[in-house]
Amino acid sequence: STLDGYIATKEESLQWLFDVEGEGDNGYGAFYSDIDTIIMGKKTYDWLEKEQAGQWPYSDKTSYILTHQKISSTDNIVFIDKEKLTELSVKGETILSFRQQLSAKVFRHTASYDALIAQYLTEEFPVENVKPEKLTLTYDLKQGMR
Repeated sequence: STLDGYIATKEESLQWLFDVEGEGDNGYGAFYSDIDTIIMGKKTYDWLEKEQAGQWPYSDKTSYILTHQKISSTDNIVFIDKEKLTELSVKGETILSFRQQLSAKVFRHTASYDALIAQYLTEEFPVENVKPEKLTLTYDLKQGMR
């Protein structure tokens, strides 16, 4: 961040972040592969959404977007009030509802993974004339409902 607390230029551009000098990526690739979380403000998020034409550049990471607005989170983008983040850094803990949201995300991920393992084992080691005890269907959300 700069002295005024923002990383954007006076024209509200972040293009300077993409203008890399020197050879290669100056270690950014190694740094990026070692992290699993992105934290940014809502204005930076809005700028990236606009400049990247809706293609979220951090889709392989969990992103926390600091905002006072009530915006629904997605699987890898969490809109969070600055107070919750401050609470986490100061007290080392969060409010119950935030922990519940994170728990739900973990269990959704684990359930998908378990379903893939069960499918693989069933295909790899078939048992004749045995019907599955339970049918689980998993779909990727393509469009939100109205």
